[in-house]
Amino acid sequence: MGMESFDGLHSILDGWKDLGLLEFDTVKQMKTELYHAAQYLRTDYRLHVKKTSRVADHCAVYALSDPDDLALAESCSNGPDAHAHDVKCDRCERTKAILDVIEEHAKEFLDEKEKDVAHPDADDADNYHISHVTACVEKDYFAQHSFVHIYDGSVTQDSRLVVVTIAHFLKELKNVGINKVFLRSDNAGAYHSALTIGSLYWLEEETEMAIGAYTFSESQNGKSSSDRDANRVKRRVMEYVNKGK
Repeated sequence: MGMESFDGLHSILDGWKDLGLLEFDTVKQMKTELYHAAQYLRTDYRLHVKKTSRVADHCAVYALSDPDDLALAESCSNGPDAHAHDVKCDRCERTKAILDVIEEHAKEFLDEKEKDVAHPDADDADNYHISHVTACVEKDYFAQHSFVHIYDGSVTQDSRLVVVTIAHFLKELKNVGINKVFLRSDNAGAYHSALTIGSLYWLEEETEMAIGAYTFSESQNGKSSSDRDANRVKRRVMEYVNKGK
């Protein structure tokens, strides 16, 4: 495995972390194991490889023999250099272990994705709403927080529901000392409508929060932070359900 492959695995782990599929500490530990594996293969491993070895991962005869073509194979169990592969190398096993863990996670996530495709929930997009907040709490110090509103049953996310949802999280932000916000949403009709825009003055009075601006991105764009939160929430729900609670 070339070093470029390890770079690719690091990128995959970063992607899983950003999507909320794995916790930060889990990804950090896995990346550390990948680093040790890459260092081992790049340095000491070549010193361990011999023509014959009781460690299968170090045995050149075993590695270079074609199991399907006897003309291109040499037996490790016969001849003057006969030997058994009855010893394991801790560092080789550690390297294989982290690669196996990544493969298992990849299969798990793929299975979950296929289940989602095979059994789509028609109401899935309608019964929750995610609001992502980036706040300047001190000079040059920013914090992030997300509000997940789960609605009772299937609902239509029209302008009225959007306004009520905004009012709720603005009040929550007010409670922690935030006094002014700049709102941004995609260009969906529930946001970019006369009713929503016309409710901004009511929102300021109702929540005692100053609204500095309300801007829009293209529909379905500019939501990467909320999408990560959505994946994290779905995974938490799935873990909870799988535990039988």
